[in-house]
Amino acid sequence: MMKPNFKNLIEFKRPLSEFPLQWRFKDPDFDQLAPDLLAQLIPLEEEAALFLWSEINQFQFYKGRSLDPQLFKEYDQLQATDSKAQEIQMWLDKRRIPGNQLIALSWEATEAMLLPWAIFVEHYACFWYPSSDDLTIFDLKLSWVLDWSHFGLLSFGRK
Repeated sequence: MMKPNFKNLIEFKRPLSEFPLQWRFKDPDFDQLAPDLLAQLIPLEEEAALFLWSEINQFQFYKGRSLDPQLFKEYDQLQATDSKAQEIQMWLDKRRIPGNQLIALSWEATEAMLLPWAIFVEHYACFWYPSSDDLTIFDLKLSWVLDWSHFGLLSFGRK
C-alpha cells in the first residue's frame, strides 16, 4: 500500500463533499466559491493530512508556538485582525510566490488541502477564520512556511 509523501500527495485526494470543512466553500451562508475554483481545491484523505501534520511538527521552524525568526533568511509578520482585506492580500502578494504554485494548508491532524497560491490569496477568508483556526501553509518543497494563528498573527518565513 502506498504511503503519502510530498511527491504523491495529490493521489490522496478525497471528494470535497467528504471534507469536514467543505461548508466554508460551498454554503451560501458563508462563502460560495465558483465551480471553477472549487474544482482546483484538493482536500486530502486523513492519511495524507496526518503525514503533513507530522511533517509540520518536524519542521523545526518553531520556537514554542510561533515561527522562530532566527531560522529564516526572510521573515515578516502582520497582525491580520488589525488589517483590512486589501492589506492582507497585498501582504500575501509580497511573498513573491507564483500564483499557480500548489501549496498545502493544514488546519489539524486530519484536515488538510492542496490548492494554488492565487486562490488562497484571493479567498483567504474562506480558509482562515479568526478565533478558531490555527492554519499552517507551506510549499511542497518546504522552502517557506506561513503560520496564521487563531489570534490573527500572520508569520512568514523563507529559508
